[in-house]
Amino acid sequence: MPLKIEKFKSSYLYRCVIHHPERGVLKEAWLTQPVRIGTRSEWSSSGEGANTGLVGYIGQRYLGIVTQTWFNTYQAWQGSQPLDVQFSFAFVAVNDAAKEVMEPTRRLLGWPLSPDRTGTVIKMPIELEVPGRGKGITVRAGLHFTIDQLLPVSADVTYGQVYDKKGYPTKADVELQFTTMSAMSAKDVDAWFDGGGDDGGYY
Repeated sequence: MPLKIEKFKSSYLYRCVIHHPERGVLKEAWLTQPVRIGTRSEWSSSGEGANTGLVGYIGQRYLGIVTQTWFNTYQAWQGSQPLDVQFSFAFVAVNDAAKEVMEPTRRLLGWPLSPDRTGTVIKMPIELEVPGRGKGITVRAGLHFTIDQLLPVSADVTYGQVYDKKGYPTKADVELQFTTMSAMSAKDVDAWFDGGGDDGGYY
């Protein structure tokens, strides 16, 4: 079933499914803002430090020369870094604010944190796995994309000012920030946008 739903007049929102391998599935998150994905590589040249330190100072101060050449300004690739991914969601109460707003946002606030205080060793928020398709936290938005291999970085929740008769807010806006489990290739990123594949049993 397509998850792109007309919800507010002529505007469209994506209903998202967020799957945590250890803490369950959230199904009623509405994607309200563009998804931010940052890719980057590291580059450096051997000339970056060529004119620093005592040797560089003496050469420039007394001899009037520099040790930098055009050749040692050539950039060399130092590798890729894990990607930063940011989502903006809205949770809106239709029938039950406690279940549709409070419960999922309460759970999301705990995702970047250690699950409990059992024992003396602090547990990590999510068990690390060998990176691969379907690993880590997965976010699926309609038929648009399925982004997996995510680790939680932060969760910020802003509750609305309209409450139901039990005192629960009827809407909450959530900002979620993730990083990928490892550096990604262009092929990995392409796979996020290939139509989502199978639903993994999350519906």
